[in-house]
Amino acid sequence: MTVQTLSEEKTLLIGKAEQLLHLLSPERLQSVVDFMSYLYERECWEATEELEAIPGFIEGFERAKKQAKDNDVVRFEDVRRNVCNCFNQGGAKRLSGACEKRGRASKSMFG
Repeated sequence: MTVQTLSEEKTLLIGKAEQLLHLLSPERLQSVVDFMSYLYERECWEATEELEAIPGFIEGFERAKKQAKDNDVVRFEDVRRNVCNCFNQGGAKRLSGACEKRGRASKSMFG
């Protein structure tokens, strides 16, 4: 028995499905497409429901959308550079103080 990655398993399943799809009548093929669409939509809704179940997620997401609309954002590169510099200059205790000096970075990152 060989150990397969999830990607390899998915590739094999898609190959088997393609072989079978070519053997179906157009009517059955339409049924397969309809069912696949149903499964995909259901998977998307399940993922959405999972995110919505996280306390504060919707509020945080709406706040993030407003910040993006208002251009109240910080480039990832700037945040990363700031975090790296803070750790290089003395560890995590200095991180919040250094970020507070940057103003907007503090607001976007910590509150």
